[in-house]
Amino acid sequence: MSDAAILLVITRAREDAQRGREIVIPAALRTTTTIGRAVGADIVIADKTVSRSHCAITWEGSAWTVANVSSSNGLFVNDTALLPGTQATVAAIDKLQVGGVVMRPSDFESTDNVLARLSTATTQAVSVDGPLFVFDVDASTCAVSCRGRLMTLAPLPSLAFWVLCQQPGKVVHQWDILDVVGEGTDLARVMSELRSGVSRVLDEERVLPIELERRVTAVHGDEALKSGDRKELLRRFVHARRGHGYLVCMAPTDVEIRDNR
Repeated sequence: MSDAAILLVITRAREDAQRGREIVIPAALRTTTTIGRAVGADIVIADKTVSRSHCAITWEGSAWTVANVSSSNGLFVNDTALLPGTQATVAAIDKLQVGGVVMRPSDFESTDNVLARLSTATTQAVSVDGPLFVFDVDASTCAVSCRGRLMTLAPLPSLAFWVLCQQPGKVVHQWDILDVVGEGTDLARVMSELRSGVSRVLDEERVLPIELERRVTAVHGDEALKSGDRKELLRRFVHARRGHGYLVCMAPTDVEIRDNR
């Protein structure tokens, strides 16, 4: 991917399967990328609000040109509407709405790369005797254990952690978390309580801090942490991604979910 290419993440869509999807818009000079519902589009979005041939995006060398090909279903670039047959040139695409599908730029690299590094980090772990966290879920409760120790988490942080750990190493949109913990919930406060719960476990587990550091640096880089900075370790372990949601720095093998519902 060239430096000018952008990675967009679908943050809102009628179809649940589209949410969280990562879309790369290449930046080869004068190359146009088409978006639509039809199979022939460069980027196909299977959403009823997206026209068969909806829009086209071209990198001009120093700016992006976004054109509404022929759609009357709505096209917005940085919250500015484009009527059918019109186009706009912008220095950066901060928000792109195609029909009812909203995309925003990602401040992370591709999920595949992140998961690959997390998998490597787990194989290098000091202790690899099973998953780090186990969730026992029934119709009304969600109990979380860390290496056999039951974590003292309130119901909402437990549920939020469970939602995140269903897609470890991937960004989970805040709407998907709110669907479970309840609309109107203060997610920032819930995540703070979750980090506090993990912190209490770190006080009891000798090896766990080292394992979490491996995973955090796998995602954020070797310079992400200062030695012994517990607060920064926790903040990056359960990481808020601006405008999108949250990511927990774990590989799929770090998590076991026992669904007893």
